[in-house]
Amino acid sequence: MSEATVTLLDRAAPRQGERALVLAPPGDLQAFAPGLLARLGDSGHLLAFVAGEPYLQADLHPAVQVIESAIDDAKTLGEARLRGRFDLVVAFGSFPWLPAEPTFLAAVLRSLRPGGRFVFDVPALGYCDALEACEGRHFHWPLVSEQDFQAALEDSGFRACSVETIDSTRNFATLAELVDERSKPFPLDFENTLGVERQEALRNDLAAWFDRDHDLLLVLRHIAGQAMR
Repeated sequence: MSEATVTLLDRAAPRQGERALVLAPPGDLQAFAPGLLARLGDSGHLLAFVAGEPYLQADLHPAVQVIESAIDDAKTLGEARLRGRFDLVVAFGSFPWLPAEPTFLAAVLRSLRPGGRFVFDVPALGYCDALEACEGRHFHWPLVSEQDFQAALEDSGFRACSVETIDSTRNFATLAELVDERSKPFPLDFENTLGVERQEALRNDLAAWFDRDHDLLLVLRHIAGQAMR
């Protein structure tokens, strides 16, 4: 289990028997789910949003229950069947996806029971110069500052909001290792002809940015924290 996974689990502080919802890219979810399930215990319950082909779900721990939906789908998250259902909602990822939008955050709030916790760790404004220049141009990245996200949480009705900015570094031995790492969160984005072309463009852009194929150091900025209903 990686240090980042342990840190996120400690922040979430799941308890035996709780009901938890995880919103994360499928490639990140696979490594996180077993540790969360262990802390929830046999009487706990874990639900995740996973959109895409069945093989993405097949790689998940069998105890994870799945709703076929995009992780940022406020409409599904706001459905009556999910309202007040969870003790804990965890949103995280190595790919920028979490929208600081009132509709989405309000749906997260409604999915929690009174006193339930929302825990998050996602890329932030100023995430990474190299990735924003080379990868971000292929996607719409909702990058937000610590101050703006805290304000969005409070405006949506959350209380006891705590948000911090965390800078970390990642070193990759080769360009191939870096490209593989960036392809993991949403692997379907790099499938079929268009996806292969996107991956090759990413590889070329990163090669031009670093002008070398070894000892690639990235500085990554995240916002992390928690809030309560």
